[in-house]
Amino acid sequence: RRLGNQTKIMSSPVLLGLSAPVAQRLGWDTRPVTWSEIAEAAGRREFSYGMTDPSASNSGFSALVGVASALAGTGSAVNADQIAAVTPKLTEFFRAQALSAGSSGWLSEAYQRRAAGTDQGQPVDGLVNYESVLLTMNAGGQSPRPLTVVYPADGVVTADYPLTLLSTADDAAR
Repeated sequence: RRLGNQTKIMSSPVLLGLSAPVAQRLGWDTRPVTWSEIAEAAGRREFSYGMTDPSASNSGFSALVGVASALAGTGSAVNADQIAAVTPKLTEFFRAQALSAGSSGWLSEAYQRRAAGTDQGQPVDGLVNYESVLLTMNAGGQSPRPLTVVYPADGVVTADYPLTLLSTADDAAR
């Protein structure tokens, strides 16, 4: 009863950001790439990446849904049978994961620390994160290893950010 109408103020797809040399080596800086190709290359460990825990973070869960849907070839939501069928390929995708976190912000900070050599562990080649996080890292010069943002040609899961006014908000606030 206390909440009023929601207004969408921003949306941000979950994407892959790769260091420029790795994106160039894979050819993903010049041609469209799909989540299936990304998963297959990850399974072959052609690159390493960081991603949030899908059980704790929306960006990790969104990425998992996007990859699973692409591997299932449905172009839409997947069901339990399809998930079971693509589980081996998902397992391969996760083999390249070398960094995890519970939140998108902490993940980007950990990536930057590793890239700068101020954190334990090897630097990772990229991140699966919100477009807004990846672009902010690049624009702000926060990362010693700027990322090439890869927009999968077969689609993305997008997070929406609504602003919800209280029902008592006056007309000027609305």
